Amino acid sequence: PLPLPKNPDPPLKLDPNILPNPLSDFCRYSAFENETAPEAVAGFLLAALGMVTGTRIVINPDPLKPNWFEYPIRSVALVMDISSNKTAVFRTGFAPLEKIQTSKNKNFNELIKQYEVDQKIFDKKEQGLSNLLKRNLDRFKKKGNRGRAKKFSDSCSERTSETNSDYKPGNTRETDFNVCIGI
Repeated sequence: PLPLPKNPDPPLKLDPNILPNPLSDFCRYSAFENETAPEAVAGFLLAALGMVTGTRIVINPDPLKPNWFEYPIRSVALVMDISSNKTAVFRTGFAPLEKIQTSKNKNFNELIKQYEVDQKIFDKKEQGLSNLLKRNLDRFKKKGNRGRAKKFSDSCSERTSETNSDYKPGNTRETDFNVCIGI
């Protein structure tokens, strides 16, 4: 085994020129405006793009391994000296993502308001149906059972035996249309 090097090589810098033209220009102009390094802006911009694309885009890092896929960058750690304007770089890099998020949030809030209106209508309809069923059940109990209503399980077993014994297609019987209420 080879011994570890005493001073490891510094990590490679992210060159904004590898990005497509509008993004590389954005990184250079933002870095100039914020008086910081363009690779810092590029890192946060790539992280923002990775968050937007999520798992819809994958990268195949090694063509010899066709089943190996990695997802784009979704996190960045920016290590810079104190007072090197890291917060401004962070805000600049994520500014496009914040605009998208603001517009999506506005659309989401409108959909939530519509859902709440629809839900109130549904709740009122459900309450009205529930009250109607309760009133009809109370009327049924007041009139008395008179042998018309059977337990649900008794009615189902009776209907099953009738169906198996003498049922012919096209014939309808009164028991086919009975409504049973289990009390």
